[in-house]
Amino acid sequence: MIREIRLGDSDGYFWRGRTVKHPRERREMNAKQIRPSEDPLQVFISSRQDPKDEEMFRARSLAIEEVDRFPVTKAWAFEDAPASSEAARDRYVRNAGRADVVIWLIGSTTTTPIVEEIGACMRARGKLLAFMIPANERDDETEALIRRVSNYATWKTVEHVDDLPDHIRASLTDEILQRHRDPAPVNHDLYLRQKLRESISDTRRLWATLGVPEDIAGELAEDHSVGHKLTIPTTGTLTVNARQGSGKTLAAHRLFQLALQHRLHDHFQPLPVFLNARNISGDLKDHIEGYIREHGPVYTQRVLVIIDGLDETGRSKANQLLNQAQSYTDANGNVSAVVITRPLPGLSLTAEEYTLPQCSEEEFLSIASRVAGRDVRQSEIPFREYRTRLPLFATIVGAYLRQPMPKWGRAPSQMVSEMVRQALGDSLDDLGDAAELLKTLAVASISSGESVDKTLVATKTSDQVRVANSRIVVEEDGKFDFTLAIFREWFAARAIVERSISFEEIELKSDRWVVPLAIAINSENPNTGREIMERLASSDPGMAGLVLDEVKHNWSHNWSEEEHSKSFPSGTAIEIGTSIRKAMEDWNDGLGPLMPALGMQAKAGGIPTLGIEVRSGWVTTSWYGGDEELPPVVQLPKDLLDRYDRHYEGWPSLTSRGIESTRVWPWSITHDELSRSLSEQLKSFSLALEFTVGFHEFAYEFTSHLRGADFEARDIGTPTDLIDYIDQWIRHLQGDPRSSVTFGRSGYSFTVPELELFKERVSDHVGKGTDILVDPWPQPDKEWPPGRTGGMWFERYTEERLLQRTNAIFNGALEIYNLIVERWLPAFNRRNQMTYMLPFRMSGELRLRESSKPNDRKEAALIHWSEWVDDAVDSGVFIEMGGKGRTFDDKTRKRIQAAQERFAEQGKPHYSGWGVLHGYEPRPATTLAHEWLTHDLRTLH
Repeated sequence: MIREIRLGDSDGYFWRGRTVKHPRERREMNAKQIRPSEDPLQVFISSRQDPKDEEMFRARSLAIEEVDRFPVTKAWAFEDAPASSEAARDRYVRNAGRADVVIWLIGSTTTTPIVEEIGACMRARGKLLAFMIPANERDDETEALIRRVSNYATWKTVEHVDDLPDHIRASLTDEILQRHRDPAPVNHDLYLRQKLRESISDTRRLWATLGVPEDIAGELAEDHSVGHKLTIPTTGTLTVNARQGSGKTLAAHRLFQLALQHRLHDHFQPLPVFLNARNISGDLKDHIEGYIREHGPVYTQRVLVIIDGLDETGRSKANQLLNQAQSYTDANGNVSAVVITRPLPGLSLTAEEYTLPQCSEEEFLSIASRVAGRDVRQSEIPFREYRTRLPLFATIVGAYLRQPMPKWGRAPSQMVSEMVRQALGDSLDDLGDAAELLKTLAVASISSGESVDKTLVATKTSDQVRVANSRIVVEEDGKFDFTLAIFREWFAARAIVERSISFEEIELKSDRWVVPLAIAINSENPNTGREIMERLASSDPGMAGLVLDEVKHNWSHNWSEEEHSKSFPSGTAIEIGTSIRKAMEDWNDGLGPLMPALGMQAKAGGIPTLGIEVRSGWVTTSWYGGDEELPPVVQLPKDLLDRYDRHYEGWPSLTSRGIESTRVWPWSITHDELSRSLSEQLKSFSLALEFTVGFHEFAYEFTSHLRGADFEARDIGTPTDLIDYIDQWIRHLQGDPRSSVTFGRSGYSFTVPELELFKERVSDHVGKGTDILVDPWPQPDKEWPPGRTGGMWFERYTEERLLQRTNAIFNGALEIYNLIVERWLPAFNRRNQMTYMLPFRMSGELRLRESSKPNDRKEAALIHWSEWVDDAVDSGVFIEMGGKGRTFDDKTRKRIQAAQERFAEQGKPHYSGWGVLHGYEPRPATTLAHEWLTHDLRTLH
């Protein structure tokens, strides 16, 4: 029942005993409460500012008022801007370049600021609206700028200044509607089709440079069934990695071509951007946005960025670009990225990762057959390595089988040599000095990780033409580069083999030299491999490990038993052992202080005696640990081989293996042995015992287990009591260095020398005021919650105490890590990622997740990351308490992103980790430090 309605009331109308607002007024009230989440479009007003020019003064005022009145725009005019520390020119040029729209009011005269403002707009590919205000005449500067703008935008004549607001309103409306209906600029489709043709042409050239005839290369380029097919990601950064020869670049172009076709059919599909990592200098963001601006707004359209050849830039720049790609896609949800790379050691891959599989046997034979121009059978491929199912090898096989009498090489590197000869065709023998120029280009290109200015390769124009015409080199913007990485690496290897570059120069270069060095090792000169490994093992063992891994996986055979027996090194067992011991001496020169810790030092100093036995293609070795003086290499005792005894006559262990089918097998054998020994040292945490923090953790854990395992040890309360207890065990074992004792369920087993060392270290702490028998880290300060006698370990800590314990443990881990790398691993300092980052501050955020359910598991999570500090500042730790939720907020993500960008600016990797809180496991600081060490060393194989 309607009680009363009064109409015409300016405050509304009365209904059911209350006054109701008019609908118009309700809308106005809601408008004040509901605001857009996006900032208004910025419109820059550019014109002459002269108070004496009343016509222009009025035009500027009307333009500013109309732009501010328009629902989605806001005017930026110099006269309305507040005071700033920024110089006037920098300020107006910057704002003109970043504006969404620039309005140019064309008067009778033009000043330098106007020219700079319009230039900034055009360079940024911004929207320019030009309105010609009535004037008797216009000066030369104005006419010149009008001519320049006429090819960029269309100006409009305004007959009366009072009509200017209507013109501005209509133009802004048209721009917004046009952008909504079609986000692509004029001629966008023509551009996309041109890029599609260029990409197909690039893939055709890839086939042609591998020796494929032009007609077949064209067919393969057009056939999208050939090559890996990647899926366009919707968000984030995807890392696609594959070994050499897997068709990474072809897969990148296929993805680019697919994205171009999608964009042609629908302009709201992602705009594809194809970048070669070697051509990216500076900030990746600038490269991407400079490309996007030519095709629409930067932040409102979807974009797919494809970066090819990341591994060719080297580990430092590759990590820098990968961090920048992740940061950019995280900050801009409209952008996704696909990064193509080989599995480069030390490369911090993204969370989203995909490995290109080998092609099937049918695909392999199909490619080989199409290239050969006839059906190719598997039985025609004589060596197993050639049957590795990679598109590159399939192409090489097909090109070989086109020859009337194909001559198969004995190694993949020789196949590549023949491939280069085929790619250059008849011109190879006529290259002469041009071959030297190609080696110069390869060395400069490998060293810099970028394309090379052609004047640095050749000063004469005629020589530059010869290089450009070599068919395996591409010229762009006055710079040379090779069409395929394999050619760049092959010519760099030739420079090594033919001594165009010295080993001293290579040692100072980045790990981009890994592949050329591996190719050079398998060159026709058998002495080159020995010279390379002698140099690397003795001066840069980290690089040596990378090269050995590359030789093992990409440049060696999978030989049959017959082939293996033929390749087995000739000579007696003593001669083979001499080669192995010589390689160990090279490692000794490079590893220095680490060798004694790995058990590779004789009691009198130097490398121990090597015992060796060679039987049926297998080598058995052991390093002597006894007191007798023996020659450098001896035959192993027959009794030791027949009945293996770990401590027989001072031979502590035996290792049997087949020799790998590489020229550098002595360094490979010794590298594997050293790696195993180092792994054992890392697992036992023995390297940390020399330092106070590491030994304190160990002593506390040791005595805790001892008290629980032995009744007599329960009363141990001081270091002196512990020393007396250890003395009893040493006497019980009668000083026999081969005897050991295991304490209870702890699993700790100690020999007499180890017990004596432990006793010595405990004695060092007596009288120093440090109680090494108690936990070195802050202890619990709470009881279990009422009604419970157990739960998660961190529940017995207040937040303040838990934070103290976490910071203390991470500080201890950083101290242990620093001391170990300084004491034992100086040879790896320039290659270990974390060492290379030092000094830095380890920042972090600790989060505790409570639960309302009584039986639900509580959680303590920590995210930690490295932050940049100046070289004069010591490394440190700053972990703070975060919120109670499980996830980390945008503020934390932005801090991590800023830290990544800061390290990337310096060409250094960035470290971050996330997971369950460290701190309860035995020896937590030692465990954490060894996790960092293990990660670093694994990247060096």
